[in-house]
Amino acid sequence: MKITRKIAIPNFYGEGKHIYEDQMGFTLSIRTDIHSNVNREIFLYALGELYYEMGFYYAVNETFYFIATMESPIQVLKLPRNSAYSHYVGWQCDVTAYEFGEVIATYDTVEELWDDFRIDGKSLEEIIPQSYVMRFC
Repeated sequence: MKITRKIAIPNFYGEGKHIYEDQMGFTLSIRTDIHSNVNREIFLYALGELYYEMGFYYAVNETFYFIATMESPIQVLKLPRNSAYSHYVGWQCDVTAYEFGEVIATYDTVEELWDDFRIDGKSLEEIIPQSYVMRFC
């Protein structure tokens, strides 16, 4: 039986180098490592207990974001994108270089971030499945 994967973001890293639906949000490997399929549980444990940081591309508004948990207070940054680097979106932003981003929100706790942060009125519960998580460690 042949499994057909659905393209979520075409040509992200180059011609034919797509991001597929099964690569969006918290992937199987992340869910397996954290032992949960619940986005909230994964987020709160990884960012709150393990102090993971998270860089992601929100496909809906075509924007890169970074959550810096090592900062106090916790920072959510909108990252710059430079199309001069590449025609392909995946190469237009270095999600590890968050110091060049614009702080768009701060929170004292990961729980507060999960409960209150919004992008265009959408919660993290809605944002994560529609995002390609590029850094999660």
